[in-house]
Amino acid sequence: MERRNLLTEKDEFLIYLSHEGLKNRNLYNQIYRDRLNLELKSIISKNYTNYFLMVWDIYEYCKQNNIRTGPGRGSVAGSLMAYCIGITEVDSLKHNLLFERFISPIRTDIVDCDLDFPDNKRQEIIQYLKDKYGEECVTHIGVKSTFKGKSALRDVAKAYGIPLSEINKITHLIIHRSGGDARADFTLEDSFSEFEQCKEFKAKYPEIVEIAIKLEGHIRHKSVHAAGILVTPAPIYEYMATERINDTNITCFDHREGEALGLLKLDILGLNTLSIIDDCLERLKAKNIKVNLQNIDLQDKTVYDNVFKPGNCVGVFQFETKGLT
Repeated sequence: MERRNLLTEKDEFLIYLSHEGLKNRNLYNQIYRDRLNLELKSIISKNYTNYFLMVWDIYEYCKQNNIRTGPGRGSVAGSLMAYCIGITEVDSLKHNLLFERFISPIRTDIVDCDLDFPDNKRQEIIQYLKDKYGEECVTHIGVKSTFKGKSALRDVAKAYGIPLSEINKITHLIIHRSGGDARADFTLEDSFSEFEQCKEFKAKYPEIVEIAIKLEGHIRHKSVHAAGILVTPAPIYEYMATERINDTNITCFDHREGEALGLLKLDILGLNTLSIIDDCLERLKAKNIKVNLQNIDLQDKTVYDNVFKPGNCVGVFQFETKGLT
C-alpha cells in the first residue's frame, strides 16, 4: 500500500504489521497483496485503525502469556488483514470468504470482533486492559432487560394469585416475535385481540391484562453485559454515568448509546470450550501425544460420519445448539 500524507503513524504501523504478517505466512504474492491493500484502505478510511491495534495488542499479550485464543468466527473471518496480524487463523481467500460482510461502504454499524478466550482467563484479559489503559477507563457495559409479553403477563398474574396452570395455558398463546421485528417488545395487545382464549382471559381478568400491556417494553431490571467492555481515553465518568452492580462498575447506558458517543467497545468472551481444549491438550501431552490444532484435516470423513452426521455435537462450540444438532 503506497504511502500517503494523510496516513497517521498508527495507520503506517497497521500497514507494516499486516504486510509482515502476510510474508510470515508465506503468502506474499500479488493476489494476496492486492486484497490486503484493498482491506487496509477500507479500514483506514473508516478510522478503525485504533480498534484493530488494540485487538492485536490483546492477542500479543495472550501469545506471550500462553493464553489460548479462538481462531476467529463471524464476519471477521472474512478479513485477510485480521489473518495477517494474528487476530484470526482463517485464510479468507483460500476459503472464499467475503471481506464486505465484515466492513463495506454500505455497512453503517461499527466494526465488531468477538474475541474468544478460555473462561478461566477472561478476567485476566480484563485486568490487562485495566493495567494498560487505566482502571477508570475500562468499564463493563450495563444492560437494560425489558418486560417481554409473556414475562409481563406471567409476573402480573402471579402477583394476583392466578393458578399456575391457568397462567401457563394463556402465556402459551402469546405471539412471539424475533428481535429483528420492530414490534418485538409489544405483543400482548395483538394476542388479546386475536385469540379467542385470550379474549376470554381478558374478560375474566381485565385489570391483569391492562397492567401487563402497560408493563410490556419497560425496563424490568439492569444487569451486566456478558462480554461487552468500554475502553475510553479518559475516565468513563467524563462520558456517561456509571453505577455498581455486584461490586462491578458498569455503565448506566447500554452499548448502543456508548457507540453513539463514539466510545470503543470490545467483546471479551470467556468460552468453556477453549478451557476444555487446553485441558485435553495437557492430558494428551502427559501421554506424549502431540496434536497440532493449526493442521487439522477439515475434510476428515470419520469426524463427519461419527460426530456431525448423527448429531453427536455436545461440546462442539455452536454446533451443540439444538437447531444445528
